[in-house]
Amino acid sequence: MVKSDHLDVGDSETRARLRHLLERLKDELGSAIEVQDDDGDLWVAWVRPMRPGALGFGWIYWGNADAGEVIFQLDLGGVRWELGRTPQDLEFVERLVHALIDGTVHSIQAPHRARAVVTLPDGSQHKATTNTGLSGCLPMPFWTFWGQRTEHVAYR
Repeated sequence: MVKSDHLDVGDSETRARLRHLLERLKDELGSAIEVQDDDGDLWVAWVRPMRPGALGFGWIYWGNADAGEVIFQLDLGGVRWELGRTPQDLEFVERLVHALIDGTVHSIQAPHRARAVVTLPDGSQHKATTNTGLSGCLPMPFWTFWGQRTEHVAYR
């Protein structure tokens, strides 16, 4: 049987890859980050950079033998990516983390709205946007042009 890259990799492999990523960050960045990590049935991990202007991130992972989901969230008004546990999704998490550490991200914020634009090492840009509250449902034309733009810095 040939394993497709689009198939779920399973709970233990997902946890192992995320654990390896977190341990590598602790080794590489040391005192440049603060890590909160609670690996239970619902695994919540959060990385806060010590450098002002850098953007923190974390994930919520739940999974079992049948299904699982990784919610990768930025420390930016609820901006997140909801991912599965395919090899592509886990690779995307790793690439997002490296881009955040390198500071290749900017954000735009307006009332009840936030957008992050992350530039990955291959030059591709990935956006995630969130709207909060009832006001977030109302149209706000051109908010990405007049909203507050922040260029986030690297972790070191």
